[in-house]
Amino acid sequence: MTENGKFTFATSREDYIATEQLNLPAQENQIGYYFSPEQLPEHLRNLTASVGKLIHDDGQIGGSCFVIEYAAKKYIVSAYHAFFSDSVVTSAVFPSGETLTIYGDEVSSVPQPLIEDDICLIRKEDIDSPGLMLGEDVEIQKDITTLLLGYPRSIDMLSPSFEPLASIGTVIETAIQPGGLISGCANDLIRTNTRAQDGNSGGPLLNEDGYVLAVLIQGFPPRPTIDFNNDLLRETLRISQELALRSRHESLAVPINKILPYME
Repeated sequence: MTENGKFTFATSREDYIATEQLNLPAQENQIGYYFSPEQLPEHLRNLTASVGKLIHDDGQIGGSCFVIEYAAKKYIVSAYHAFFSDSVVTSAVFPSGETLTIYGDEVSSVPQPLIEDDICLIRKEDIDSPGLMLGEDVEIQKDITTLLLGYPRSIDMLSPSFEPLASIGTVIETAIQPGGLISGCANDLIRTNTRAQDGNSGGPLLNEDGYVLAVLIQGFPPRPTIDFNNDLLRETLRISQELALRSRHESLAVPINKILPYME
């Protein structure tokens, strides 16, 4: 998985499924293409402290979020649709245990151009969790390695955690136009084969050096609707996850440069 502190990416699905070729230990918490923080190189493992889970006041997981620091100010970044709920209050909970309260009026005050790109940017005072480094000067090119951090819902429902999981992939295409794919979303999206699902929305897409390239807004295919309290269906989900290892997964992300004009 690593070579001189950086990722090496297996090109075939068969190689990718064979964890021994990625030099990953066969740990119980390794599900599908998702890897736990301790399985990452140290320079990336430390970044997981900046990635939080969004929880609505009805207990539902809204998605993922992360902290960035810019001009000595800290911000919460996520996908705008991750806040779509009947909830008035959303909590952002980080691996350290820090919990930040995000109110509906804060979300509604997000600038319209960011909303059109499905981005939520909120400045918060007194954030203790560290901020991620922005890759504002990093050129996003096809085939570069990407790392997504977040809280995939299907896994989190089975094994709740406040430590984000990681998935690895590459950039397939840059500056794409979504057309009818995402209603209301603007253009210049990044398409990757980095595995994502419901719950990953709003998580950071990083390069192998740990710089934020983009904000995840959608993964394919979407999650099935499953009653997680039903033991039979929980087992069905586990089996479907194993089968999904051989399926094609893609995700879309908004380049991080789009938020720069809106930070003070």
